[in-house]
Parts: sequence; structure tokens; C-alpha cells
Amino acid sequence: MIPLPLARIAEITSGALSGMVDPRAVVRGPVVIDSRAVEPGSLFVAFRGERVDGHDFAADAVRAGAVAVLASRPVEAPTVIVPDAAAALAALASATIAELPRATVIGITGSAGKTT
Repeated sequence: MIPLPLARIAEITSGALSGMVDPRAVVRGPVVIDSRAVEPGSLFVAFRGERVDGHDFAADAVRAGAVAVLASRPVEAPTVIVPDAAAALAALASATIAELPRATVIGITGSAGKTT
């Protein structure tokens, strides 16, 4: 991901900063949806699934090095609160691609070997 300050991420996603968050803090690492994949500088996106709610892992993600959490409800971590995490992630991806005009975007689709 290109480096983005949390204030810019909030602007792109129509989100609001919440918790002990420094709006100047910069996400320099990957955007992840699995708290076990967090690296220093990451942005953790909390999704609510059928069996597991990513919001429950927000504090773990920050302890592992995430700068903040993109979430649809308040959590015990620096957070960008958005109405819809999936839509916010799509907006963030679109804005990032727009910043890389020479990038080639490739989509891989299929139904074999994927979990649902």
C-alpha cells in the first residue's frame, strides 16, 4: 500500500477517527483482514463473519503492529469507524489504484479451491 495518513483514510472511506488515534499516523504496511497476518504499519479491517467477528481481534491486531483498525463499530483500538467495512475497503482500493496511474490491475476469479 502507498503510505497514507489515517486522516486521509478516514476521508477516502467517509469514516470517523475514534479512540486514541493520531490522525497523522501513517499506514505504511499491508491492509489485512486476518489479525494473524498483521505486520508493523498495517491497517486491520474488521469484518463480521458467520462464525467469527473481526472486531473481537482489533486489540490483538494493534498489539501485533497495526496502526489502526477499519471497523463498523467502536473497538478498543485506534479506529476509523465506517458504516460498511466492505464498501470502505473498496473505496480505499480504488483511491490507491488512482494514485498509481501506471499500475496494471489483474483480477483472478474462479470457484475451485476457495472457501466460502
